[in-house]
Formats: sequence, C-alpha cells, structure tokens
Amino acid sequence: MGFFDTIATTARKTRAVIEMKRLDAAARRYRLTLMESLHGTLQWVMRAQDGTPDDGVSYGYTLHSGWSVSYPETTGYILQTFLKYYELFGGEEVLSRARRMAQWEVHIQMANGATPGNFGSQRVVPVAFNTGQVLLGWAEYLRRFPEDAKVRDAAAKAGRWLIECMGSKPWFEGGVSPHAEHGNLSHNSMVSWGLAELGDVLGDERFSRAARTSAVHYATLVDQRQWLYQCGFSSADSAFPLTHTLGYAMQGFIETGRITRDDALVARGQAVLDAARQVIDPVTGFLPGRVHPGWSGGARWTCLTGSAQFASCFLRLVQMGRAKADYVDLAVNLVGHVVRTQLPDAYGRPELAWGVRGSYPFSASGYEPLAQPNWAAKFLIDAELFLHVAGRL
Repeated sequence: MGFFDTIATTARKTRAVIEMKRLDAAARRYRLTLMESLHGTLQWVMRAQDGTPDDGVSYGYTLHSGWSVSYPETTGYILQTFLKYYELFGGEEVLSRARRMAQWEVHIQMANGATPGNFGSQRVVPVAFNTGQVLLGWAEYLRRFPEDAKVRDAAAKAGRWLIECMGSKPWFEGGVSPHAEHGNLSHNSMVSWGLAELGDVLGDERFSRAARTSAVHYATLVDQRQWLYQCGFSSADSAFPLTHTLGYAMQGFIETGRITRDDALVARGQAVLDAARQVIDPVTGFLPGRVHPGWSGGARWTCLTGSAQFASCFLRLVQMGRAKADYVDLAVNLVGHVVRTQLPDAYGRPELAWGVRGSYPFSASGYEPLAQPNWAAKFLIDAELFLHVAGRL
C-alpha cells in the first residue's frame, strides 16, 4: 500500500470512528419493540445478501468499506435461521432466499467436502469450524427438502471430512482456521452441533457418534469454577475471551447434548451458563464483551453477538424443561440490551437500519468496533424467535 493509499485508509477509518460514536448517541433516541426488531433485523440480513453479487450473505457492513464479500461460514447458519423464521412466520421470499443460500454453499464447497475459510482471498483453505456451521443450515434445509440430492450429498461429504479431521483424537485436530492455533478449543463444540444435526437428519450414527465424542471432550475443558479456560480463538485469546466464543461453547454443549440425548453434556452447558450469571446485570442485561477467568468481571463494552447467544442458551433450556425461575427474564433483558443499540428504518440509512454492530458502546478495543457483522444479526434473530415461541416477544 502506497503512502497516499495509507493516508486515505486512515482518513476513512477516522470518519468511521466519528460516525460510530454518533450512532451510539442516535440509538438512544429510539424505543424499539422486540417484535419490530425481529422482523427488521431479518430485513437487514436480506440487504446483506443483496449486497454481494452471489447468493451468499455479506460478511457485514463496515462504516469505512461498505458491504464485504459473502461469508460461507455464517451464510451456513444464517440459512438455519431463515428456515426457522419461515416455520413461524412464513414468507415465500424468506424461503426463496434460504434455498439460494443452500445452493450457493454447495457451489463453493471444496473438493474434499470442506467449506473454505479466507473466502475472497487468494489463499482459500479448508476449515472445520466453517464446515460445521454450514451443516447447521444444510441439516435444517434437508428437514424440509429431503429430496434435494445435491444438498444431501454435499452435507454427507462435509460430515465425512469432519470425521477425518478428528483422526485418532476426540476433537477436530485438522481443518484448523488460519485465525486459530489448534482445534482443541472448546468453541469448536459448535462443529459438534453441526455434526449432530447432520446425524439426526440423515439417520447416520457415524455423524452422531463423532458429534457426541467431540462435544464431550470439549466439555472437559472447564475448571472447578465452571470456567471455560480454553475457549478463545487461540490459547492467548482464551486468557480474556469474548462472550461470543463462550456462547459458542455453551450452545455446542447444550444443543449437541439435546440431539444426542446426553443429559450430562446438557448439564455441563447449564452449569457453565449458571456460573456466568454473576457477570450479567439482571436489570439492564449488560454482559461484558470479554470476561476474565472465573467469571470475575470483564470489559466495559458488550459483544452484542455474545449477549444474544447467552439469551438463546437460557431459552433453549426453558424449552427443554430445565429452566430456573429467572431464565426467561434474563434472556429478555439480554435481548433488550442488544435491541436498544439498533436503529430503525426512520434513521434513513437502510444499510445501517436494524443491523447489529459488533460491540457497544464504541471502543477501539471492542469486537468488530466499526462493523455490523452478519452473525450478530443472526444470533439476535435466533434469540427473538425463542422469545416468540415462549410468548415474550
């Protein structure tokens, strides 16, 4: 990058910082309902899909660069969310978009069955985590369209590759993301969940066994304080992890345990979630975006993705009949905190309206501080769908 290009990039990012701070203030002027947020956030994800020339969903919108390329990993589990939304609210456009996402994921699948990481770059690599997230979407798709042989074959191929990634280990040793040091990090229990869904929809015990084996292993990476001590994007990141990766681990334990009928695995996820309650403000729903070991406090900003994931964990346990008295209220407050950071259509910027930023309030050290990543919107919709089913939306 040349001198003048560097100056231009710095200037764009400086303007983006100023605008994000303005957005923090603007969000406080609106009082949005959870139902408005549910439907509005889905519309934002549709705009993210339209923001790229293919049928994937844009990585997100940044204030300095606009819409980014489609992101295979998150398009996969956004597909899952669209189908669950369709199940509750209908909408032919929602279903059409979901089908396009499913086919796009087949189109970009690598020859070995993996979903690529570093998509859009010159160095495309096979990544186990990304592949597991696509399985979440494909499995949900196959429940509705079991006759689609193209998707079924692609999903089975992906599942076989993930089993190969385990090798002789009880965890995903191969297919490590370029952003991680190794696969023995407990947020990879989300890959276990993808395999569990695949085993369930295809009736294939190979995938179900691999799912349970890996999730049970990752659930051992918890200390006596119910702290996930190896849960960051790397070993170093695990010293002060994001609630996003902590949420991944808990969701992986609970959901894999639910599907494989492993009560001990669900109980582990619930015990970790109960320990986490000490860092959640029960009134405002504020959850630190990064948390110190032992659930001993954390950052002054919220990772909005993580807040939505924690809410979904509480609400899944409610659905399973494992609720404690305040689970639903905690979830409502966590979701409400996220919704209070959103801007409605009236703000006049469609690319920003109903998007969910990486973190709030703005902090240079925050998670995706200048972006509205698509996965933040996905997890908020998931939590709101749970609330709708619970009669609290």
